[in-house]
Amino acid sequence: MCTPVILFNLVMGLIYGFQNFTLPWLRPPAGRTRRLSSTPSSSTAMRSPICAWARPSALAWILFVVVVFFTILLFRTSARWVYYSSGDE
Repeated sequence: MCTPVILFNLVMGLIYGFQNFTLPWLRPPAGRTRRLSSTPSSSTAMRSPICAWARPSALAWILFVVVVFFTILLFRTSARWVYYSSGDE
């Protein structure tokens, strides 16, 4: 009777685990908040709000695809180990 709760906790733990795994990738290291460049075009591009959100947005989409893949995998295998009561017992 506890297996549906275990499945729910597995899915929530999977999502939480991947969020904590990608969090350091979204923040720059302490000494690398600005890029030094000799060309003005690249320094202007690095200050652009669009470029500032490009990497975190791409990582969020990758995180979404990976989490969906593993969630589908969990639900496909759950038919073997999750027991749902029929209610007429």
